[in-house]
Amino acid sequence: MNFLSKRFISQHQTKLFFFVIWLHISILNFLYVSYRGPVFLVKESMQLNTLLTHVVIAILTLGFYYFVTKVLAHKHNKQSCDSVGEIKVLDKQCE
Repeated sequence: MNFLSKRFISQHQTKLFFFVIWLHISILNFLYVSYRGPVFLVKESMQLNTLLTHVVIAILTLGFYYFVTKVLAHKHNKQSCDSVGEIKVLDKQCE
């Protein structure tokens, strides 16, 4: 199985997006850099409350992404319908 193939990515796009967002948040919370160098927060990062917070943030980000995608698609379809009248655009009837 090739993890970087277009087919794999298109089939698992939502799961990959969630995982990348969750991993990004977790890594950012795992360490910070001070004047003495990086400080790793292993104990704090492995608490259940922290992990659940990261999951909730990733879910909210995924929901926001879907909301923005739907709004932009609706806006695009509406603009297409306004410019061409009563012609079918993207397999949907313009109203």
